[in-house]
Amino acid sequence: MAGLGEVCSHVGALLFKVEMAVKIGITQSSSTSKACQWNNRFRKEVTPTTVTDIFQQIKGRRTKDIESVQANGAAPLPSQEVLNELYAIAPNAAFFTSVMTPSIDNPPTSKTTDNKYPQLLSTLQQTDNNDIDDLCNKTIDSYTVSQYQAENLEVATRNQAISSLWYQHRMGRITASKAHDVLVRKETTPAANLVKRIAGYSTYDLSKKQSVKWGVDHEDECRQAYTNHQQNHHLDLTCSPCGFFIHTSHPFLGVSPDGIVNCTCCGRGTIEVKCPFKHKDVTVPQAAKSDKNFCLDANLTLKTSHRYFTQVQMQMFITNCQYCDFVIYTKCQPEASMVIVRVPIDLDFCHKLIHKCENFFKSFVIRELLTRELENEPTTKNNDRVDNNNNNANEKSWCICSEPEYGRMIRCDGDQCPYEWFHYKCVNIRRKPRGKWFCASCEI
Repeated sequence: MAGLGEVCSHVGALLFKVEMAVKIGITQSSSTSKACQWNNRFRKEVTPTTVTDIFQQIKGRRTKDIESVQANGAAPLPSQEVLNELYAIAPNAAFFTSVMTPSIDNPPTSKTTDNKYPQLLSTLQQTDNNDIDDLCNKTIDSYTVSQYQAENLEVATRNQAISSLWYQHRMGRITASKAHDVLVRKETTPAANLVKRIAGYSTYDLSKKQSVKWGVDHEDECRQAYTNHQQNHHLDLTCSPCGFFIHTSHPFLGVSPDGIVNCTCCGRGTIEVKCPFKHKDVTVPQAAKSDKNFCLDANLTLKTSHRYFTQVQMQMFITNCQYCDFVIYTKCQPEASMVIVRVPIDLDFCHKLIHKCENFFKSFVIRELLTRELENEPTTKNNDRVDNNNNNANEKSWCICSEPEYGRMIRCDGDQCPYEWFHYKCVNIRRKPRGKWFCASCEI
């Protein structure tokens, strides 16, 4: 194909290339070389509109169930000391800016903040206590709680068991739950164990104990059932949560009712709720008839010899209320059983109770708060909180702490062991030992 012009071979090659391209179909335009085809009619046929007009029903629910955030103490807050340390490091943490409960205050920034609440009785310890009797008298005379401080403390502790202030201000005070132990104590009974409990030394985590957990889990349910029932029989009735009350004239005494009741017809009163685990499957009248240790008698009135009677009387006296609605609640089938017992205040009983509590405080408790002599001593076997005549507790006491069964416990293999069963925490063990185990008294 070569010629004088030297072009023929190149033209021939080009023609062969064109022929081949036509045969295998690569002469068509690529998609990127053409005008857009997929949406050339889009804007002509579709009109913009809202999502609600496009879809007839949105998938899923518009609202979601949110778990209640009502505080119940199942996960207790950190101690005030831990919160103060955290606040010093990160004062702008979300916990302090948005989540913190009213019972947790920022660390004091001024002198006026220090006087917002009463002085903690746990801070009364004195290193120079040579003349202890004179020091006790001076401390009792000088310690005061103003109405302003008492009101602030009550408001700040309305979360009760999850409030660090609630725990701190109970320590060292004779509370309504311990008042009966003081009332029935015989003069010949050693006071050490009871003093330790009042001072806050002998504290045990009973929150996981089945009977305690049952009561805590059903307290709100019982209070709501009480409110619903009473609102049909009283005018403008309200039942409000309350905190820790301190009587300004008796600053070493304190109470925490389960609520404050107000109505136009009856005035102001307290409410005390009991959800007995032992009788959870029977009605309240059945429990009163079958159990001689039950707090109510066969006529469904609160026994005056029972510790609950002492508890509600002290609550009424400290809170300046004229009655207490004592509520017993069980979850029997087919429907729950509830009995409301109206208990009026007995001023003669209250004056006797307050007098005995103050004498016990002056004779034993204030000395311990100033000296801390019993703080590191082991608890004795003597159980000075048991009143054999009073139907006090339905559970037997064990261990060196003289507390009822709860948590993990271990049995001593000593034949003559005076305690028999021990809480793991009290004997400082974490797991069950191999072989036989003897307590400190039996291994000697």
